[in-house]
Amino acid sequence: MPGHWQMRRLILALCGINLVRITSRSPVRSASPQRIERWLVDARRRGARAAGQLARRPECAMTR
Repeated sequence: MPGHWQMRRLILALCGINLVRITSRSPVRSASPQRIERWLVDARRRGARAAGQLARRPECAMTR
């Protein structure tokens, strides 16, 4: 998707952030509050899992 490419290459890569994958959620405007809550729970779970994986990387040991 063009928007994902722009965000990945022109914004995040410039800041030194390399992405592995992008998860899209839509349509947001017409989503029910329950659906939005499920998306938030999923995002928190994915973020916690990614943070745990990052903390186990040897090159991150110096930042603890």
